[in-house]
Amino acid sequence: MIIAVTGMPLAGKGVVASMLEQRGYPRVLMSAVLKEEMARRKITIDYDSILEFATNLRRERGNGAVAELCVPYFDKLLKKSAVVVLDGVRSPDEITVMKKKYGDDFVLIAVTATFSNRFKRLGREDHAETEASNVEELENRDEKELSFGLGRVIESADHIIENDGTFESYKRKIDSLFAELGI
Repeated sequence: MIIAVTGMPLAGKGVVASMLEQRGYPRVLMSAVLKEEMARRKITIDYDSILEFATNLRRERGNGAVAELCVPYFDKLLKKSAVVVLDGVRSPDEITVMKKKYGDDFVLIAVTATFSNRFKRLGREDHAETEASNVEELENRDEKELSFGLGRVIESADHIIENDGTFESYKRKIDSLFAELGI
């Protein structure tokens, strides 16, 4: 089974992925797969070049191209683990690629949180990679993410977890969903 986790920046999707990792399941970050491909092609890796590379790759091979790059990783990991975690789904076409390949063994979890709660998380050490330091930058980051189709991905999720309460209540919601999924 592949469990994909999606959501807007700072919604809390990393917590879901980390809790799955703590249960011993391997995690594939789509951005890490992109970075590996960039390194193979000897392309400098920084935030802007990753966005440019992903955009060009999608333009050349379609919006499911990043997911297609991930498939060999999943196939290899699924030989050793009953569950593989996919972190970083942003495009409905990526969902299409995964559903076509894995069918019902592909489960999409979306994490949602209000903009104000996501903004409060900005600047915390565990979110240093967010590439935003103020409201305007977070809004710009949201726009970029939504331009890939992230809003439609969230709407198409098999399960949605709201993360606007306490951290403890959020973890209970996650544990409850894991129990429902039998993992």
